[in-house]
Amino acid sequence: MIRSLIILLLIVGCDPITPCCLIGCPIGADVNCGECSCECRNGAEIDDCFSCDGNNYFNADGLLPNGDCNCYGAVKDCSGDCGGDLVEDDCGVCDGDGSSCE
Repeated sequence: MIRSLIILLLIVGCDPITPCCLIGCPIGADVNCGECSCECRNGAEIDDCFSCDGNNYFNADGLLPNGDCNCYGAVKDCSGDCGGDLVEDDCGVCDGDGSSCE
């Protein structure tokens, strides 16, 4: 089994000692096979959204600097659900039907 794995790795051109070099890195980064890690070319750290721009770190409230609650552009709805679709009605009630207004 191990012999077959090494032969397969040699066929696809991977060093059998560091097979983790098959990992993907974000745009703007290179794989460091010696340490099995990605390194940004611009010297920045890879941020929470696996990006080399260094601007996407979640704060204590679980939000990115732009207000998104995940790395794909979702925002929290009025109930606090990330990516949820609940909105406040005209009376300011989350997921209300507007009937509680005076």
